[in-house]
Amino acid sequence: MKKILSFFLVFAVLLSAGAAAGAESPDYYAIGLRVTGLLGEMVGSRDYLRLFLSSEDLLDLLSSTFDTGDYGAPSAVYRLIQQDPKEWMKSLMTDEELDSLNALSPALQEQVFLRVSGTALLTTQINAKKGAQVLSVVSALQALVKEPSLEEETPASYLFVFEKGVPVLVSYGWHQATGMFVALDAAETASPETLREALQPYGLEISPADIP
Repeated sequence: MKKILSFFLVFAVLLSAGAAAGAESPDYYAIGLRVTGLLGEMVGSRDYLRLFLSSEDLLDLLSSTFDTGDYGAPSAVYRLIQQDPKEWMKSLMTDEELDSLNALSPALQEQVFLRVSGTALLTTQINAKKGAQVLSVVSALQALVKEPSLEEETPASYLFVFEKGVPVLVSYGWHQATGMFVALDAAETASPETLREALQPYGLEISPADIP
């Protein structure tokens, strides 16, 4: 009887260990590096870039600013968390704009708020402030990596900062991760404090993530 009980005890432990292993969270860092590495390969391939951009000025901008060869080892990684988009948007509106918003039906108000939801949309606003050329090249370059281990119902977003390369926002969703450049200056990403100050106007909070 003791041998039988011992067998079932060991079997139960093995099952528990297997279940725990299966429940481990995805390796966001490793997946993120696949995304940033793919973007680095994109900006280093003139043939690839010509499929999406015909302007030589834009191609030269990519070569001089984005093609740094430094997308494999980030100097820092941050989790980006969007504040309540509704309250953030209202805080930026004038009294007249608030009156116009409140005059809309609940369905139309929700459509307005959906336009400012998501970190990817907010980073597009950041890129737009760097000029039309930067926005054009960033919009043309987005990487997508399929990853079955990702089962995020609520997307997670991490910003990968590099010593030379342009920062990359990696968004993790359902079975995939996407990446796009965020044209932040070196002074803005110099420290958690400067990055927090740069992103606060967009309703984004940051939390430093561990680097293996």
